[in-house]
Amino acid sequence: MDSAKTELDKINATNATICWYDPTDGSEQVIKFTDLPEEQQQAIRRGLEGFEQGNFISLDDYERQIQSNS
Repeated sequence: MDSAKTELDKINATNATICWYDPTDGSEQVIKFTDLPEEQQQAIRRGLEGFEQGNFISLDDYERQIQSNS
């Protein structure tokens, strides 16, 4: 949860940059967060905010729960 808060603080900073991965060609580039389409900015913010509030668990924790229920 703390890491989500840290990342939210980073993307809300003036001139924030992120490393953007393009799955179509496998390239990575560092871009200004505000250069992303508004829809993608909001999706990233919502995901981080949800994680910060404890609404998500890690994939490892999920898999452990599934295995323990089997």
